[in-house]
Amino acid sequence: MMKKNKGFIWLFFLACTWTHSQTNIDSSCQIYLEPIIGFKMVIEDYKSDLLDNFDSYREVPEDELKNKLKDIDVFNASKSIELPNGYKTNITFILHFKEKKLKSYNLTFPIGTDYKYFDELIKYIQHYDKNNINSFIYKSGKKSIYTDLNDNKNCKRIIRVSRIYNDNTKFEIYCKVN
Repeated sequence: MMKKNKGFIWLFFLACTWTHSQTNIDSSCQIYLEPIIGFKMVIEDYKSDLLDNFDSYREVPEDELKNKLKDIDVFNASKSIELPNGYKTNITFILHFKEKKLKSYNLTFPIGTDYKYFDELIKYIQHYDKNNINSFIYKSGKKSIYTDLNDNKNCKRIIRVSRIYNDNTKFEIYCKVN
């Protein structure tokens, strides 16, 4: 009888450990963009704290969503910014909240006609990134896409530059964190 109890206790311990690892997201799950977008945005931030940073935002009604995830509130938001080179642009965001906390986000913004400006922006961000949050970018050399898809700390990050689909003379940056 004791062997069965030990097996059950071991199984219970493993289940609790797995559940704990799946629900505890690293508090630094982000792509550091604060010098460009003007504010810090990290997974697990509260909706009420984040939404005030945007020029405009709206909750997306369920009937506009292709795939409605249970208990997830989806918001579209935008913010006008001026890049360090003087280029004025608009960032569009898609934000996913669960229980009033940020669970994932995508953002996109045009950077103009010069593809090489992406590398300049990476250097600009690196200068201010004192905690080396974007180390997955800096250690990779020049690329058009950087990914940190390890399940390490349950944080997946992507940043890339590509041509804008409806204006092939301009480039945009796309970021995704979840």
